[in-house]
Formats: sequence, structure tokens, C-alpha cells
Amino acid sequence: MAKRPVMTNMITSGVSMTLGDTVAQTVELSRSNKPLVWSNYDRTRTAIACGWNTLLFTPLFFVWFRRLDRWFPGTSLTTVLKKVSLNQCVVAVPVNAGFLTYTTSVEQLLGNKKFNPSKVVDRVETQLTEDLPGLFLRSCMLWFPVNMLNFLYVPATFRVVPTIIVSTVWSVHMSLTAHRHGESGGKSKQEGQEIQVRDY
Repeated sequence: MAKRPVMTNMITSGVSMTLGDTVAQTVELSRSNKPLVWSNYDRTRTAIACGWNTLLFTPLFFVWFRRLDRWFPGTSLTTVLKKVSLNQCVVAVPVNAGFLTYTTSVEQLLGNKKFNPSKVVDRVETQLTEDLPGLFLRSCMLWFPVNMLNFLYVPATFRVVPTIIVSTVWSVHMSLTAHRHGESGGKSKQEGQEIQVRDY
């Protein structure tokens, strides 16, 4: 972490998302009463999710957190509160929306021989209108206190450790949220209500 912080963060976050999506798929298989065998796990889906964490999310946040440290130097409570508040306000919505859009689009592009852009757009719209608001609120409830403690007490070089631990749990929730509408986006109101009852 001291010599190659970017690469270390990318690798650890990739492991975190891989573990998180695997747990999420295990939950989904259990709910559908399917056997927990290797052939029932979607490795492409896991690789796509891992790609988001490794190649997009982590490098972006590495630069962003360094910038926040420059803008708000120090670890006083007021300084950290400003830093974490700005972070939540600026990145929570676009990052969560980006994850939903990315996973849906890339999974459909790579996993569907008859790729239909209009169906992908419909599904993404459903996710952004139905899933994103709740995802944003839960993100604030989880990451605001986590980042407060991280910025207050953890040296910058080692902030990846508590972040990865919490991120593994969060990755499970993110993956379940991204896949709760099944393979297609255009569902009837009744079907959508059934999904919500089943998932919550």
C-alpha cells in the first residue's frame, strides 16, 4: 500500500466485489431453490462487477479522496464533516447510478446474442427510478459514518482496509439491487410489486 497504492487498491477492491457478487448470487440461488453448484453461478456477471470496482470505481476514488485531503487538510471533526458531506453529495448518486447502468448494459451486451438496446434502456430506466433513490439513502446511512471514522482515525495509506471490509458487505447489496428486476426491464406494475414483496 505504501509503494503501489493504486494497484493495491484496485486488486483488493476487485477481490471485494468478486466475493460480494458471489455471496449475492448464492442468496439469489437460495431464494429460487436452485442448487448451489458451480455451474449455476454466472462468472461473466462476477467478472463484469469486478471490472467496475477494479478499473473504474477504485482509480476514480483514489484520485478523489486525495483531492478531498488537499481541499480539507487535517483531521478535526469540522474538517472531516465537510469532507465526508461533500463526498456524499457529489459522488453518491452518479456512482450508484453508474454501477446500475454499467452492469445492466455490459451484462446484456456480453451475455445476450440478440442484444436489444431498447430493452436495456427500459431496464436501466426502471433501475434508476425504482432502485436508485433507496440505494442512495442506504449508501448515505452506511458510508457517511464509515467515512467519518476512516478520515478521522485511519492514516491515508491504510484507509483501504476498513473500506474494503465494509465494501464487501456493500457489494452484496449492490449486486442484489442491480439484479432484482431479472433479465428484462419492462415489467408490469403487478410484477414489479411481486418482486418488491419477495425481495424486501
